[in-house]
Amino acid sequence: MKFSIRSALLAVAVLGLVTCGLALFALARPLAAANTGRIERAQDKIEGEVRRLHLAGARPTSGAAGQGMTLRSGFVSPTETFEALGLPWSDAPEALRDVLADSQRTSALASDHRDTSDGVLFVAIEPTESRDRYAWAASVMLPAHTTPVLRVVGIALDVVALALAVSAIFAVLAVRRGADALTRCLALLGRDLSTPVPRSPVKELSAVADGIAELARDLAHTQEALAERERLAVLGRVTAGVAHELRNPLAVMKLRIDLMRRNVKTPPEITPELDVVVDEVVRLDRLVNDLLTIAGRRLSEQRELDVGELVRHRAELMRQLAAQKQVAIEVSGAATSRVDPDAIARVIDNVVKNAIEASPSGADVRVVVSCDDRGACVRFSDLGVGVPPDREEELFEPFFTTKPEGVGLGLALSRAIAVAHGGTLTYMRERDSTVFELRLVGAA
Repeated sequence: MKFSIRSALLAVAVLGLVTCGLALFALARPLAAANTGRIERAQDKIEGEVRRLHLAGARPTSGAAGQGMTLRSGFVSPTETFEALGLPWSDAPEALRDVLADSQRTSALASDHRDTSDGVLFVAIEPTESRDRYAWAASVMLPAHTTPVLRVVGIALDVVALALAVSAIFAVLAVRRGADALTRCLALLGRDLSTPVPRSPVKELSAVADGIAELARDLAHTQEALAERERLAVLGRVTAGVAHELRNPLAVMKLRIDLMRRNVKTPPEITPELDVVVDEVVRLDRLVNDLLTIAGRRLSEQRELDVGELVRHRAELMRQLAAQKQVAIEVSGAATSRVDPDAIARVIDNVVKNAIEASPSGADVRVVVSCDDRGACVRFSDLGVGVPPDREEELFEPFFTTKPEGVGLGLALSRAIAVAHGGTLTYMRERDSTVFELRLVGAA
């Protein structure tokens, strides 16, 4: 059975209002019954006082009469004014005049009660046998001690009922708005995973929104990874075909040139030219191998290696190039990881060479090797200007380069090698420095 949160909250609000109403009814009924009983007893008492005066000719009463009442009684002629009696209740003279008129009309006992600012005022009048005098009595009954408490309880129940209704309505509206916003967001995420996920003031819906946002990020990363794999798969198929078509002619060219170089009939003056041709054939063969490495991420045998020592060795080989650019290389730190030494050496060579070429004269290229729970880390930094911000996404793409003489495979090859090791190669700008960070898993 399915139900909505909105329906549940509305049901809670209705049940709460009904409960508060029943509680108020349950309090009001006994209170009303008790008040009615007090009024009836007070009315009987005031009428009894009038009869006592009339029949017994007793002296008038002035004082307490029990049940929170103050009693006044006496005799009055129709020509007298009740104001002259000096009663302590402002509404008593008017009430007595009204009851006196009823008693004169009926020639019998008449009584009444009314609510006043002093309490409930009771009055009664009965004529004597001579009809020239009337016995009267008046009293005020104060509110019961429990009445203010019950009134406060009733007000509190009203406030609670109102608060419950307002809270339920607010919760319904907040849940509805949050749910509608998430529904619209899910529809947009189906077309664009970068759509921002709205947050709801409802804690539970906010947690759902956080989960959706995290899921969208994961899906976006997965989508990027799948696109990258598809791109590399296409590149691999194209590269394999190109390699197959190039390697055979290159092998034939190199073989024929080697035969010509070994042939005693070959004129000595063309031997240097043949050497140049061989070097270019080797360079083309190396370019094909690089493309195959980027597309297939092939690695040789891996072994435990001191990454810090490897970095120092490769940096030492680069010092002559650095000296020509008047750039110093600083290497520090140590870490151990299971890697393909030749492949990682190519990564180090590519990044350090780029750093040297990008650095201004007199600057330093710093390489820091470290190890943490995520693996070995090699951090390269230089004072070069880096790549334009709008082209950072292209940095690791094959054939992307900002150098006129560059091929654009160095960083693409380096990242492919890092990924093949289960690691990463990332680029960032930190103040005025360009930073590349090589991460390798399996650090020891």
